[in-house]
Amino acid sequence: MTAFTEKFSVWLSPQATDKADLAGLITSLSERYGTSNFEPHLTLYSGVCHEREILQRAVTEELKGVAPIALRIAGVHASEEFFKTLFIEFEESPRLSELNKKIKSALPQDSGYILKPHLSLLYKDLDLARKWEIARTIRIEKTELIFDEIKLVAPGNKALDWRAVELWEVWFKRKLSS
Repeated sequence: MTAFTEKFSVWLSPQATDKADLAGLITSLSERYGTSNFEPHLTLYSGVCHEREILQRAVTEELKGVAPIALRIAGVHASEEFFKTLFIEFEESPRLSELNKKIKSALPQDSGYILKPHLSLLYKDLDLARKWEIARTIRIEKTELIFDEIKLVAPGNKALDWRAVELWEVWFKRKLSS
């Protein structure tokens, strides 16, 4: 077993067509604002685990029979938080909340992570007014996005933690299927 006492996140990834569109938007924004590019994702849960295999088994068990999840878009927003610089916010989803609770209960310890469903488009320290200026220029043509894959991710640099975006490590992935 691989011992591991670092942070992890459980991501939901959009289906291929949505992912390609979002990746293009994220790449465009990262090039325009000189930031690291990253994969489109929704963080379902985040915490610390000591054994990757235990985490992987728990998440895999909780995903049995879980179909892809469609989430309705509430809009494009900005915040003062680095990891919510510019993001797509989603409407509340009972299915998503239930999946978050199932994963949380399957793990040995609760990190206190609170699910606020969003998909980040840019990570950059900017003045909040500037972030909102950028947010108002983003047009998402769809009313919902479908998420069909789960991933386990760890920061690749313990000293810089999650801010070393380009070093994030996806170490497990599995498609959702009913």
